[in-house]
Amino acid sequence: MKFQSLKILKISSDKNQAAPQQPIPPMAPIQIDLAPILDQTPVRDHTAEPVKSPRQQRKRKKPDRYSPG
Repeated sequence: MKFQSLKILKISSDKNQAAPQQPIPPMAPIQIDLAPILDQTPVRDHTAEPVKSPRQQRKRKKPDRYSPG
């Protein structure tokens, strides 16, 4: 099983070497204008009460079993 996979790898690597290698053109510096992206982000309302995570919502306080009453 191991030898088979090695053979397949060898064949595929031979193919890759036979293919004519094209020089990779140098990457042009990518410039992204962040202003429109930043304008889209909603402003966080600090007066609103914090959204509870699902874990916090599930965690309901159980009545204390040992307290009298």
